[in-house]
Amino acid sequence: APGAALWPPRRGGAPAAGLAGGRGGGVMSRTVRFIGLGVMGFPMAERLVAQGLRVQPVDHDAGVLARWRQTVGESAAPQAPCDAVLICVTDEQASRAVFTQGLTDWRPGTLVIELGTTSARWAREADVLARAAGLRYCDSPLSGAAVAAQRGELVAMLGAHADDVDAARALLAPLASHVEHLGPPGSGQLCKMANQLAIAGVAAGRAEAQRFARTHELDPARVFEVLSRGSAESVQLRRLRAALIDPANQAARTFAWLAKDLELCASAGAAPLPLVTLWQTLWNDAR
Repeated sequence: APGAALWPPRRGGAPAAGLAGGRGGGVMSRTVRFIGLGVMGFPMAERLVAQGLRVQPVDHDAGVLARWRQTVGESAAPQAPCDAVLICVTDEQASRAVFTQGLTDWRPGTLVIELGTTSARWAREADVLARAAGLRYCDSPLSGAAVAAQRGELVAMLGAHADDVDAARALLAPLASHVEHLGPPGSGQLCKMANQLAIAGVAAGRAEAQRFARTHELDPARVFEVLSRGSAESVQLRRLRAALIDPANQAARTFAWLAKDLELCASAGAAPLPLVTLWQTLWNDAR
């Protein structure tokens, strides 16, 4: 059957029917509620369907749901009980709203995985709330663009309790080529912040290279052609080269999506982050 290889048995027994029976299961859920069918969410939900799972698509945009019906077909009834919930919404505020409503809707034993980028503080808080309601919670922010989501080649940074890791890995397998367990809930978000800091350093370099080339009246297209062929080549350069050579482009605006994530990095406390200050300076100069 489709997706059969994705159903590992529980320890010492036959495969279980789903995750609703409690903690400690290593089996992937059969009915998944996927909340947030955006640029990343839509292809991820499609991949779950392709693996034979029953997906309940949820999105506030009726047009997106109509597109789902046209391209994927009929789905599991949206109000039917589900074994797992994947949350892929825009920001922490949206995640909080979805989660707060779900606490009263999701049945005990449901595995809830946050795929978006939030603060580690919220991930830990959500875990406490989930456990009190009899739910299972993991945070698993992702790295990779829409193309990687379509191909199932994302990288998942998993924060989960040890007895939820197998089930989370199985559910994430169709979406990610690599799933790294970092520790308990909240750990995935901290790793995502480290990832974004690394990207911010690359982004700051691209922004400065663009500005430097223009200041000295060099053709940005030729400059970035050279950068793409030497040691300065990177995933971000390949992805954003067309924007960076556009005469009307401001690199800081191209990387504006980083601003929210870097604020999360700064709010995490611990050691000072000079790179965040540098990027905020570049961003303010470009506005």
